[in-house]
Amino acid sequence: MKDYLNNQEVKEALILTYCKILVQHFVDGKVMTKQEKTNLKKGGTFIKNSLKSMIQRLGESSAKKYVRLYENSRITVMTNSELEVLAKRKDAELNAAYEDSKEYFDLVELTMDCNCKDCCKDWKQCNLCNHFDNNEIIPFYDGYESEVVKDLGNCKYAYRGDDVEKKH
Repeated sequence: MKDYLNNQEVKEALILTYCKILVQHFVDGKVMTKQEKTNLKKGGTFIKNSLKSMIQRLGESSAKKYVRLYENSRITVMTNSELEVLAKRKDAELNAAYEDSKEYFDLVELTMDCNCKDCCKDWKQCNLCNHFDNNEIIPFYDGYESEVVKDLGNCKYAYRGDDVEKKH
């Protein structure tokens, strides 16, 4: 069992946390029968207990990061066309930010190539992992099933060199 969450897993856990809020919204509303509300409350309790246990197991620093992300995030439902417009805008902003910090990101890429490729070290013993987290560096693996790069299970920045070569 992993003792950290990759970026996608953090987002999915946040969605589960927001589900608990939605449960309360429906329970307080007049859309459901008494039995439906009871079933929904039970589901919400299971979600809450599972998340609480997982966050306690991950440790204090992960818990603080999770709470910070929860307080500074929101879940939004969008149509595909709205998402495409947003993605294009974000892509343009990322490209501009990358150009402004190109030398830094080149250095990060070289550092990851030297230290993270085929790495077996536990993330808790790695100063680079803390630095990358603090600077919100995006790992090669971001949690999506379609990605060629696989999560090695020891650190979200560790990757197999062969996977990156397949991707490019």
